[in-house]
Amino acid sequence: MQVSLGAAPSLLLAKLAAGSAKPRARVVAAGPEPSAHLPVRSLCGVGPAMEARPAFSGVRTVGDLAKVGPATARALWGSRTGRDVWLELAGWDLPADRAAPRRVSHARGLGPKESPRAVLRGLAVLVGERLRAAGVLAEALACRAGERSAGVRLAPPSASERVLLRTAARLYDARLSAGRPRAVSVEARVGPDAGRGWFGEQSGETRDEALDRVLDSVRRRFGRGSVRFGEVEWGPWAGEKIAFQRIPGAKR
Repeated sequence: MQVSLGAAPSLLLAKLAAGSAKPRARVVAAGPEPSAHLPVRSLCGVGPAMEARPAFSGVRTVGDLAKVGPATARALWGSRTGRDVWLELAGWDLPADRAAPRRVSHARGLGPKESPRAVLRGLAVLVGERLRAAGVLAEALACRAGERSAGVRLAPPSASERVLLRTAARLYDARLSAGRPRAVSVEARVGPDAGRGWFGEQSGETRDEALDRVLDSVRRRFGRGSVRFGEVEWGPWAGEKIAFQRIPGAKR
């Protein structure tokens, strides 16, 4: 068995080194130079859609990103995540126990044939993944479609994907379905006492939480679109369905 190792001042640089060195070992000195040739898509969270943003037109490699500075990196991501990525590329080892987020949100513009409700549900999935990764629960959920907005408190607070999906769908159907919006968004508000070590030690884990833990594991391995909760599109509501776009491990 061959193992590649990356050693660097920050965890991000070490991951890049290990990935580029496979299947041999490699030691990376301070700074991003040894990984500068890698495409920016090598960074976690940078996918085709994000790379296609106009702001990324001059940022094609890790080396390009390292040159822009922390303020520009933050603007590329639209959040402090970009700044943190830039700092880690520069060799800063950021602490793992960062402050929990108070709000988690995602927004997206709609294509001419996209369903606002379906996109809203997709954003709710992304919000849930970030809540669980941060180990916090949402005490309220707000959805927006164009100029219309609606929100509701979650009792009890939750990061369950099924709870967020049901809530987002109900808000849309009841108050946001009129008209054709150009963009939709989902925002979760984290309460002051809503953190409880998500999935920690398996103590008191509900069935929803256990299912979400499995889904997150499958998506990390096979991609975000590998499994999702779907809905029937005919007749009365028949409950949630799990829809596989492809069977994990199956040959195409």
